[in-house]
Amino acid sequence: MADQNDDKRLDDLLDSGLSAYSAVEPRPGLEARILARTREAGEPQARWWSVRWVVAGAVAMMLVVLVLSVLFLRPPQRPQPPVQVRRDPPVAIQPQPENSQTAATITPV
Repeated sequence: MADQNDDKRLDDLLDSGLSAYSAVEPRPGLEARILARTREAGEPQARWWSVRWVVAGAVAMMLVVLVLSVLFLRPPQRPQPPVQVRRDPPVAIQPQPENSQTAATITPV
């Protein structure tokens, strides 16, 4: 119960302090100073470092795509014409008649 009383007193103290704080008006001319400063600033200038990072990222992506396309994409292979095997017609071997004269003339050495 004591904790609840302490919490309530703390809340009351904060509320009273914040009510006095919220009643404060800004100094005279604050709005005019803010508007004058925004007019002087003009258009925000492009941050060159951010543009450089965008360009560097785009160049890096193009290099990655180029390397991957060279490595993994092969040119389409043309189909090879079918191999035709040329077969000559069989040659008939004709037996030679045996001559008694040729057999007699050959002498073993």
